[in-house]
Amino acid sequence: MMFPMSNDDFQVVYDILSFSLACMMSCTLFLWMRAPSVTERYKTPVLISGLVTFIAAYHYIRIFNSWVEAYHYPAAKNGVVQAPEISVSLSTMPTVTWTGC
Repeated sequence: MMFPMSNDDFQVVYDILSFSLACMMSCTLFLWMRAPSVTERYKTPVLISGLVTFIAAYHYIRIFNSWVEAYHYPAAKNGVVQAPEISVSLSTMPTVTWTGC
């Protein structure tokens, strides 16, 4: 469901998604770069953890891009930034369905 929102509301969600994406990507890099220095017994779990955070980062990129594309800013009026407007309808947004294995 899409909600009308103020500029501040939009920016809070934008910043949270951006920070979350940066955390996932930095965690992935950290795990993959530190894997060679880990005891042999733990290398596979560390590499798999890096893979999991990489996949999560990919999904965060998709969520972030969907968020940015879901709203647009109209032209400023008298130098004042206007609230973002919904730019997509629910019928055009992609949906995810789980079909099982």
